[in-house]
Amino acid sequence: MRRISLLFAAAALLLCGCVNRKPTEAPTATVTPTPTEEPKPAQWGYNPDVNTKYQTMDGFGAGFTWYADWVPGRSFEQNIYDILFRDAKLSILRFKCEYGYSGFDNAAKVNKAFYDAAERYAKERGETMQVLYSSWSPVSSLKSNHVIKGGGSLKKNEDGAYVYDDFATWWTEAVQAYRDAGVPVDYVSIQNECDFQADYDGCEFGEKETDRLASYPTAFLAVYRSFREAFGNNTPLMIAPETMTCDATTLRLMLNPILEEEPDSVYAVGHHLYVGGNSTDDPDYCGYDSFQPNLERIELMCRQTGFKAWQTEFYRGTSIETANMILKCLTVENASAYIYWGGVWGGGRMDNMESNNMIVVSNNDKNKPTQAGYLCTGDYYAMRHYSEFIRPGYIRVDAPLTMIDRTIGTNLRTASFVSPDGNRIVCILINNMTDEMRIDMANASFPKLVTAKQSVFTEGFTADMMYNTCKPVSGTETMLLLPPASVTTVVMEK
Repeated sequence: MRRISLLFAAAALLLCGCVNRKPTEAPTATVTPTPTEEPKPAQWGYNPDVNTKYQTMDGFGAGFTWYADWVPGRSFEQNIYDILFRDAKLSILRFKCEYGYSGFDNAAKVNKAFYDAAERYAKERGETMQVLYSSWSPVSSLKSNHVIKGGGSLKKNEDGAYVYDDFATWWTEAVQAYRDAGVPVDYVSIQNECDFQADYDGCEFGEKETDRLASYPTAFLAVYRSFREAFGNNTPLMIAPETMTCDATTLRLMLNPILEEEPDSVYAVGHHLYVGGNSTDDPDYCGYDSFQPNLERIELMCRQTGFKAWQTEFYRGTSIETANMILKCLTVENASAYIYWGGVWGGGRMDNMESNNMIVVSNNDKNKPTQAGYLCTGDYYAMRHYSEFIRPGYIRVDAPLTMIDRTIGTNLRTASFVSPDGNRIVCILINNMTDEMRIDMANASFPKLVTAKQSVFTEGFTADMMYNTCKPVSGTETMLLLPPASVTTVVMEK
């Protein structure tokens, strides 16, 4: 009976197990992953050649002249300094010489405020801020029309001779006065746009002396010799002739007499771009390719003389045209410095970011371009694409692009600059086409992509389209997309 009971219990347990057991689940089907879409192939390749070298850079800068006094003491003062000197890392300040003017003391204080802020950031980078002083007009007592405004030339003395020595003395005293005020004077241009009769502050000079015009070469030599006598080895470096034009013939006529007497007196050939190519104020336009012939002739002149080339003032053109004009100067005339016209300016266009100045500021709370009291314009970002990473001492090198896809347009422009130690390269890419471009930056010399910054200057662009980090295409390490009307700065290292 016990055996039968045990069998019965075992059967009952089996029956319960069968009743309570869950049905066997069907095996989970294997899901085939969706294949990752392969990135489209690059249309361009990058091939830096660090053995082919061009100019060594002195830097990028801007003018702080009229309206610069709207910044010190304002609630946004430090913001402006941070934007210009911490972020954009401008390395050259261009100031207006106002020695002997009624407002000299205040002007010197404003100059010092900008210099101190800029120098603080320069020191953090292990650099020194550079200062260029240009004269729009000497004091009225030296002018033929007896006023600072309205053109005129140097006056003549009782003997009928132009007062070159008095002009040289004024400049020498000016340099000392600014240095005494705490502002270094590294470079001097004795006359802004000496070839132009202005209806604002100005003083016209001729290629040679006439009954109406004093001679630019004679005035330059008088100032240079006075500097040498007064300052010796601390003489400011001279930028000449800083004409309104970039016409190479005019530049040669101004410089040749100087070279005959003092060939070592000129540091750099300085010029503006308002004449010598196609550009207009209204509409705001710069046909940057039209400057090619004159820039080529300046490059030849500098190669023959051993001078550097500096572009010391320009503003015309849309923001994308500004970026192209800078690149044109760097790659055609081999400019060692590019100085934008207005680092800050009062008022101006407020309806969009297209402006002829880098930062627009307000002078009171009722006329604010933005709630912050200032507006960073498209031209600020166009300049920053060069100034932030291309440091003084960097050398432009050959870095041609390889066209992989022969069916696309060719208006992709570039320039590359290598650091003095050879460990870093900075590449500027401007896509002037209407189609997006793909470029693979992979190269054996600089395999590591450190960062890429990109601005898109399509019509009606806004602040959120400016200077964004451009990441490589998914699935790649070095392929970048370049939208139409865009500027991209790429930093790579060994």
